Amino acid sequence: MDNLILDNVWVQFTASVAIGLVGGLFLSTVMARISRRTRRALLSKSAEQLRAVSFIICFLVGLNLGLQTFEFKEAARIKTDHAFRVAIYVVVTWGIVRVYDVVHEQLLVPWGQRRDNKPVIDVLHIFVRVIIWSLGVLSALNSAGYQVSAILAGLGIGGLAFALAAQDAIANVFGGVIILAQSPFKVGDQIRVGELNGWVLNIGLRSTLIQSWLGHHITIPNKKFTDSAIVNVDARALYWEEMRIRLHHESTLDQVEQSLALVDEVLANNENLGETRWVGVSAIDGGAAEVEVWFGIKKFDGSADSFPNEYMKILGTKSAVHLAILRALADHGIRMALPSERYVVSKAPLTAMAGSVRPSIAAQVGGL
Repeated sequence: MDNLILDNVWVQFTASVAIGLVGGLFLSTVMARISRRTRRALLSKSAEQLRAVSFIICFLVGLNLGLQTFEFKEAARIKTDHAFRVAIYVVVTWGIVRVYDVVHEQLLVPWGQRRDNKPVIDVLHIFVRVIIWSLGVLSALNSAGYQVSAILAGLGIGGLAFALAAQDAIANVFGGVIILAQSPFKVGDQIRVGELNGWVLNIGLRSTLIQSWLGHHITIPNKKFTDSAIVNVDARALYWEEMRIRLHHESTLDQVEQSLALVDEVLANNENLGETRWVGVSAIDGGAAEVEVWFGIKKFDGSADSFPNEYMKILGTKSAVHLAILRALADHGIRMALPSERYVVSKAPLTAMAGSVRPSIAAQVGGL
């Protein structure tokens, strides 16, 4: 009789496990058909990710029903029930994480790429996964009879000690969160922080990687950005340049006015310059007019630009402008002032300097 009862128990256990497996295979097949037939990528990939989850849940349910057919001691039954609940919570949490991964990939990643917020989306992905797993594990422990409040209190004390020991690392992470949230710059921008100047290659939670003018890779702790002024060089619409042209003191008023027109024409004919420019006489010193010129060079446009990089565009455009101005002034006979002119007046009598061209004055003129 006992053998018959035992045989019936094993039959019930086997039947329960088999039902769980069949149910899991059925749900997995349904998910596979949904994945193949739907045209929406979000629904299709979500169903594909839930195939394994649905199969494992059905198997666990069948296994638990089968174990209940055996007569265990009360303590063993409680442990078995707690283990089943923990397993269910963990599998369900795993399924939620897998579905969120699909939502992140299909919706958030394209949105971040359109708005140049990929680092923010990457950090959000990690943060949401940690939150989901934390809630799932805490729920599983609570269902198993553990005092979650006591665990959280212990984690709070341990977290305080950890925060004191790793305050620099936490400051760097906090700085990284601020950078990603406020977006003072993005990957590819040229920035200046203190004495550092370069292009941003990567923005991480702990540090930011930039490349200097000389090609050096420099890792900057993110906490530096929280207490330093950040200059985003590429945030400007144009690369503004200033130059001053000092005309010769013998230049006539007509030549000064003509020089303004010539400089403005040179700037207007350069395709690499913006439309806004300023040309005017800013000062008159020692009888010489000083022409002040402001112009903006268009930003470097990557592969669509004719220059290989930003520096070559700035240098090449400035060189072209300077040469064109020199050529235009020379073609119209307009002279520029020499850097300095020093006149030496001789105290000797004019008769003692017979034969000289200008016996009383010798002019020494420095070159450009």
